[in-house]
Amino acid sequence: MTFSQSISIWGGIFDSVATTANTTTYAFIAGTTSSNTTESKMDVPIRSAGTLSNFYMRISANSCSGTTTYTLRDSTTPGDVNENISVPTATTGEFEDISNQDTITSGHQYCVHIVPAGGSTGTNTMTILKLSFLPSTSTDTVTRFVTSWASATLVTASQSYYSAISGLGSSLSLTESTCACRQRKTGKYRYLACQVSANNRTTATTATLRKDTGSGPANGNQTVSITSATTGVFEDTNASTHDDSVSAGNDVDIKVATGSDTGHSLTLENTAVSFVSDASAGILQLTSGHSVGSSQSAALTRFIGITGRVQGNEATEDNVKLKLGHARTYSELTAHVITNTSTTNGTMNFRKNSANGNMTFSVPNNTTGVFSDSSNTDIAGNNDYIDYAYTSGATNATIIGQISCWGIQFVDLAASASLTLSSSITRGGTFFRNLTASLTFSDSNSRLLHAFRVIQETLSLSAVVLNAAKFRLPLFRKKRGWL
Repeated sequence: MTFSQSISIWGGIFDSVATTANTTTYAFIAGTTSSNTTESKMDVPIRSAGTLSNFYMRISANSCSGTTTYTLRDSTTPGDVNENISVPTATTGEFEDISNQDTITSGHQYCVHIVPAGGSTGTNTMTILKLSFLPSTSTDTVTRFVTSWASATLVTASQSYYSAISGLGSSLSLTESTCACRQRKTGKYRYLACQVSANNRTTATTATLRKDTGSGPANGNQTVSITSATTGVFEDTNASTHDDSVSAGNDVDIKVATGSDTGHSLTLENTAVSFVSDASAGILQLTSGHSVGSSQSAALTRFIGITGRVQGNEATEDNVKLKLGHARTYSELTAHVITNTSTTNGTMNFRKNSANGNMTFSVPNNTTGVFSDSSNTDIAGNNDYIDYAYTSGATNATIIGQISCWGIQFVDLAASASLTLSSSITRGGTFFRNLTASLTFSDSNSRLLHAFRVIQETLSLSAVVLNAAKFRLPLFRKKRGWL
């Protein structure tokens, strides 16, 4: 069975980000972030044309005295677009816009616009944000990953900094191995981009996608040159020749290298890159990352969001579990353990509806590296909640860098279907009726975008066999001319 296209999920864990009282702020559409009063710092370029829908968020605390409105914003136009969520005063929980959707203009920049009611006091706290994306290209599934550098200042001359493809990169990692994300499915990376808010460097700074196919990390095709003394978005838009193909076992990360000048700096807000599953494979990649890893204390079970930033100390699962809204089969639970000095084993689990799923693996004591479960799978329906859980060993902390899994979307059967039956009769001592049936389903993009259902169709056919001798049916009646 092939998939013409599949809905992908863009979003992330937002570190319990509180709004600013009576102040308009902005946030990333994916990854991890704190809100910012400067819109351009939160902008993320989207090069793949398509449709965003099912704007979803979770509010864990709310002391705001008025309604707070969250709206998807096209910063290039500029202006708010259709999708929006209103959070009433003192209300917490889940919020979702299932009525509106927005057509993405290729090359435009997008963010989330947060507006408290005028004159209101207090704040509310967002822990999760999610958007569904259906690409215009009929064979692609596109996931846009965003890594927040949180206004990191790059000062050192001729220095290489490394970042995870998703989550948090603000700690300015100088060690590439901590940032590597292990691939378990075939696809390609494209549209590498950087957002620069300040820059007085006199030489160019270069961002590059890095790929390790087994012989060590090397520069990929995706590259962005940040011109000296220039700010804004810089992007590699050459998908035809600059795509970086990856397969199971490859590692990927992002490198940002400064030029040779001294005494100058560049302020980096975010990097972004897209993972594309093509050839009708319909594969969604979900990755949570942290460039230097997130530390989890010993002998604890802590919960981690399915995409965005790895957080090692979240004790409340409701703050990170996510309802994706589209049924999928998930596989290849994978984690990169950076530091592990525990004297007992740890355990990673895929979680569904606040219970352990099938996917799991043990992290042996005092062992680091990449661990995966390639044997088990988990099915999550449209209204199921999913996340990760790690139970650390009995002694010492464990530092986890990247966690990923991959999902294949169910075929969403249509609201309308056609059934064709044909029959034939074979004459002889016994009559046989042979029935042939064919079912055809069709659906529209708008229906797929709001596909909060799993439909199963069952077709049963039976044939009646009549034996001429048993029922004494005459084969010849000459008087009436029967044959």
